[in-house]
Amino acid sequence: MIDVINELAKKYEPTKAFDDATLFTEFVDFTYPEIEGFMDLYVKKATELPYNEFYNKVGVKYDAEKYLFEIDTNATEDQIKLRERWMKAL
Repeated sequence: MIDVINELAKKYEPTKAFDDATLFTEFVDFTYPEIEGFMDLYVKKATELPYNEFYNKVGVKYDAEKYLFEIDTNATEDQIKLRERWMKAL
């Protein structure tokens, strides 16, 4: 992500404004095509991110009302392995 921001910063510099109509296309061009669907759904349409779905993949429960995270004590072995890899990447 920081690489994309740096590339866009080089292109537009502090005094050059970006074109609203093409910014998302440029962002996709700097990353990979699959990001376009994500950008359309969660940025352009402002759909709420499915946090529970994401965190469930790593065996974490998320309570959106309380902003509370909890390790799922019933997580599968695959969820635990993925969580461990994810935590190392942070």
